Amino acid sequence: MDDHFSANRPKSLNRPGVTRLLAMVEEGKVKAVIVAKLERLTRIVKDLCELLERFERRGVALVSVAESLDTGSAAGRLVLNIMAAVWQWEREAIGERTRDAMRHKRSQGERVGNSRGGVKRLTRNKPELSSAC
Repeated sequence: MDDHFSANRPKSLNRPGVTRLLAMVEEGKVKAVIVAKLERLTRIVKDLCELLERFERRGVALVSVAESLDTGSAAGRLVLNIMAAVWQWEREAIGERTRDAMRHKRSQGERVGNSRGGVKRLTRNKPELSSAC
């Protein structure tokens, strides 16, 4: 099922692959969901708890290969919830640091963000495209 998850939006459960997976879970077609890494599924504690509740109602285990976790046991569920809380904290802390750094740059008069329209002017008459990365 790994190919069904969108690597572009790991924070949201509102993704086509997750929607298909949840439909399969609700239809009783799945006994276990195996993921390479839990953080690729979601980094939001609330979403993880919602998934675990849905899986538990249908008798579906969540197994993570990288973390060697199986929600079939109480210890596995405990460790999973602790890890999810750390992921959420990390995501929020990164956001706070980024906002603080941008605010500081603005207060110093520095431009924050990409160049306008993808064009950087090296001289007044010679525009040059900025790199995408």
